[in-house]
Amino acid sequence: MAPDYQQLAYRNIWLGLGYLLLLITLTISLLPVAQQVQPLMIGDKLLHALCFMLLMLWFSGIVQPSRYLQLGLRLLAFGAAIELLQYATGYRSMEFADLAADAVGVITGGVLAKLGLRHWCATLERQINGS
Repeated sequence: MAPDYQQLAYRNIWLGLGYLLLLITLTISLLPVAQQVQPLMIGDKLLHALCFMLLMLWFSGIVQPSRYLQLGLRLLAFGAAIELLQYATGYRSMEFADLAADAVGVITGGVLAKLGLRHWCATLERQINGS
């Protein structure tokens, strides 16, 4: 059964947590490189792709599938804004390759959502509500 995305009991909480994820992503992206926390020793581009894949998956559980293209474009605009802000800091650099990695993440997240991972939110709500 496909969830009705407008009927999520905790939709506002999921959205709020999603916006918090965006804020955390922005904050970490604007820290000087020496202060960044990198608990996993993985490449920068892979980190970009994973981050944007997770953001796409998160929001895909909240919005209707018909809005995935708009969601993906908004996430890419967010990634572009981060790159511009990094350039404006003077201590970070703007890299087109970072935005390309963000796009790979958004596309991967969109494919995974279409394959069924978009139901994470409704599934979690059913478990929370015991139904």
